Amino acid sequence: MFRVLLWGGLGDALLASPSFKALKAAHPGCTLIVYCDSDAHWNIYRHNPHIDHLRKVSDYRSWVDVLCYRFKWRKFIVPNYGWFGPTKIYTKQAADIIAEYFSLTLTDNKPDVFLTPAEEAKGQQLVASWRNPVVINPTSRSSKNQEWLNERWEAVIQALPMYTFVQLGLTDEYALKGTVDLRGTISLRESMAVVKYSKGVVGVDSFFGHVARAMDRPAVTLFGASNPDIWGYPGQGNIYKKVPCAPCIDVLMDEPCPYGRTCMQQIAIGEVTAAIEANLPLD
Repeated sequence: MFRVLLWGGLGDALLASPSFKALKAAHPGCTLIVYCDSDAHWNIYRHNPHIDHLRKVSDYRSWVDVLCYRFKWRKFIVPNYGWFGPTKIYTKQAADIIAEYFSLTLTDNKPDVFLTPAEEAKGQQLVASWRNPVVINPTSRSSKNQEWLNERWEAVIQALPMYTFVQLGLTDEYALKGTVDLRGTISLRESMAVVKYSKGVVGVDSFFGHVARAMDRPAVTLFGASNPDIWGYPGQGNIYKKVPCAPCIDVLMDEPCPYGRTCMQQIAIGEVTAAIEANLPLD
């Protein structure tokens, strides 16, 4: 039996999913129990056939197990790779780093999402009414140092009228002008379905870039405080300015950049529009 306790952001939760599949392949017949510390994590893993039992830490039925974890009475795998600063010691992808917690080497590090037919239908229905829909999310919940300037995103949107930019995310995030605004109007899983049936995803290093990989959709991702070696994907439109102080995510964490986010400032509007046109096909 394997017990996994998940922490971290939504992207980190998604990046752990390849290890679940590999674990079941390496240990046929084993039981995998995954404990989630948030409803969002739980929703990401719903209907995953590689997970035998999916539980919320907040559920009273999990209290005994949580106590066993706290007092080390049972063995738990806690793949919080951010604790030791991956950018300081690794150059391989985050999913492969997480697999080390399971004593595994991945042959396939693509994240897994398993949508229901109803969720798929909702995504298709929404996307069908838009011409060349592209999901956009300019926000990083982990560090503002990863964000580009919102006025530059709006300039990109204005420069590419052949695309319909669909903004996903939470209602407390900046609303970009010129988008179809779906922030907070559909569920997390319906948002992932929209990604699946869109032309692709553009944004900074955050959750929806990993959803794009899970759904086999192209993406254009802007990196600065983090780097594409760990959180990007080969073959996608990764834009990264390797200034001397980058990557700094494991040094500054959520502290503000003392240099005015030079790494993000150096990314030009034309560079992003060109990457979108090159990577996201038009009808």
